Amino acid sequence: MISTPALMETQYRLAQHYLNKLRMADEAIHRGPANVSYGLAVFDQEWEQIRHWQTWTVQRDPDDRTRAQLCKAFPLAGTQVLPNRNTMSDHAVWLEAALQAARQLHDLETEHILCNDLVTTYYRLGVLDKVRDFASQLLKLGEATHDPLATGHGYHGLGIFADERGRYAEAKQHYQRALEIFTELGLDAEMRRQLHGLAGVAYYLGDYQETYHYLAHHLEVIEGSGSKAEYCTALLLIGKILVSLKDHTEAETYLEHGMSLSRALGFQ
Repeated sequence: MISTPALMETQYRLAQHYLNKLRMADEAIHRGPANVSYGLAVFDQEWEQIRHWQTWTVQRDPDDRTRAQLCKAFPLAGTQVLPNRNTMSDHAVWLEAALQAARQLHDLETEHILCNDLVTTYYRLGVLDKVRDFASQLLKLGEATHDPLATGHGYHGLGIFADERGRYAEAKQHYQRALEIFTELGLDAEMRRQLHGLAGVAYYLGDYQETYHYLAHHLEVIEGSGSKAEYCTALLLIGKILVSLKDHTEAETYLEHGMSLSRALGFQ
């Protein structure tokens, strides 16, 4: 008869084995289109076991650090592949379980990552109170640990919440604070998100001149480090807002450039 310690050791190894299977499938998808079919095939073959052992990691004693380490790792190991099969609601459950594990382990870096992922996930689900709650937790974490990245993500999440609630003055304040932090950190992708949010707020308020200001700054940042698709979209957005400003000559310049580049790159 298998002893309890031996049984536990076997369970730990099985959970680690299927965590590795999830990671393998995810890495295959991350490597590009040629590997997507292989990654999804591995994932589909092992999905029931992956799900079983992720659930097993959640059902742990408070002092079971090994199981907590595994629980924390599951959603982070499948960032590419899980959205293809796991529902958004189920993924939120995995993330919240992993967050509890990270806090059990006093892993502040992973706590930051998971809170930020939960802000994004609950925004996509339209659960705005959860967006606010996890953004507030991020802000509190960032301020307590003097981590500007977590603080910036907290302000961004609060900006999203206020924006969606129609509290535009509050949203603008949060986006601007996040923009200041990310500008100081030199994080172009994060800067673009704040500028896009600020442009949206200005547009909702009917301030087309301010919308243009933010979109122009957004375009400058994209030129330095953004994708070509994002650059094309930014050109077309500026053209649209210039039409609202009745600057049709300048609008035509941006729109023609955007369409010409889109055609050259094969963007439909």
